[in-house]
Amino acid sequence: MAKKKSKKRDRIDQVTGPSSTDITAKVKHKKKSKKRKSNNDPSSSKQQSSTSLAQLLKKHRGVAADTAPPPIWKDTRTNNNSSNSFLTPKDNLQAFKECLQTSYAGFHYDKPEALPSSLHNMFDSSFGGMDKGGLFLYDVVQPGKKRLTRTSVTRCLVGDPGSTYKYLGLRLFSHPWTDVDSNGNSIQHTITGSSLKKLGYSDKTTSALISMGCINSTLTKRSKAMLQEFVSPHVNPVGSADYNLTLVNKMESIATKKDLKQENTYGMGKTSVGWHRDSGLRDFSSIAVYHRKSGGAL
Repeated sequence: MAKKKSKKRDRIDQVTGPSSTDITAKVKHKKKSKKRKSNNDPSSSKQQSSTSLAQLLKKHRGVAADTAPPPIWKDTRTNNNSSNSFLTPKDNLQAFKECLQTSYAGFHYDKPEALPSSLHNMFDSSFGGMDKGGLFLYDVVQPGKKRLTRTSVTRCLVGDPGSTYKYLGLRLFSHPWTDVDSNGNSIQHTITGSSLKKLGYSDKTTSALISMGCINSTLTKRSKAMLQEFVSPHVNPVGSADYNLTLVNKMESIATKKDLKQENTYGMGKTSVGWHRDSGLRDFSSIAVYHRKSGGAL
């Protein structure tokens, strides 16, 4: 290694003229000045803080690649008429807790009544407006980078203006859930949707998008409260819950949808979305999932 370094310096001497000692001193001086500049740069300190947080959380929680898949569970109760292939707290509380410890560390389930009834009504109205506006579409993705396939559900991405989401080789562009200024930047605390109408969205679709942004704010606050109550006592600091995107899926019932695939890993029958790890998310950020079927929230 020492010989390689000295040869490299000799070549620099021949081209530039100064001695290798002078060049080395200049390089060191330049490195020091860059280091001094980065220490005074707020964005640099913020990046270092983010890196140290990620390292701390990896130490305490591990990463998705190290997370074991959920254990296979079968309902073997003799007094149950229909055998379930999925596990809920009502079926076996102890088995459910063990499953959370194995594969869903930090998971917390909220009953529908834990959220205000106005949120459920707002979601129904928003979902209906987006549906009538024609925002739900099938996407063509490339799982495993092998073949193209159409998604089993129609979807719509809503979020901060200009935000995108890459999933299985496909990049989705979001519909804005807030007004934007002339440069396309978000205008906070505005519920008129005037700029969205100028972009060509109808009144009903605009109202639906703005409502979805309000729902996102409610879920953000709820997630942060859950983090402080259930996660922060064990791991501090906690990850982010500042959601800037919402992927809304429209799933048809099994009776209506005939081309659903069999879920082979856990024997759950035909499913819209099978077990998978989502690699397109920020490390250690929280995820809020709002699941509502026709007739009420789950």
